[in-house]
Amino acid sequence: MTGGMAAVFVLLVTLFAGPAFALMFKTRMARTTFEKRRARFAEGRLKKDPQTDPIGPHRPFWQNWLLASLIFGTVTAAVLAGLARLGV
Repeated sequence: MTGGMAAVFVLLVTLFAGPAFALMFKTRMARTTFEKRRARFAEGRLKKDPQTDPIGPHRPFWQNWLLASLIFGTVTAAVLAGLARLGV
């Protein structure tokens, strides 16, 4: 894969995977699970406060989108750079 193709692939993954991952936090199941974790924290059965997580249903959509896109883009670029170094 050439450098230009790799860059386009990273861009496509960033543009599509980030919003899809952010939309996952808007589902009923994600919100219900978050509320259960918050209740367990309030009871003292969970050590980490779920409200402090950098990504999740308690954050605005744009913030989840931005962070997920950054994560997916970085991981994809690292994998492609590793493959390029191996000569694959």
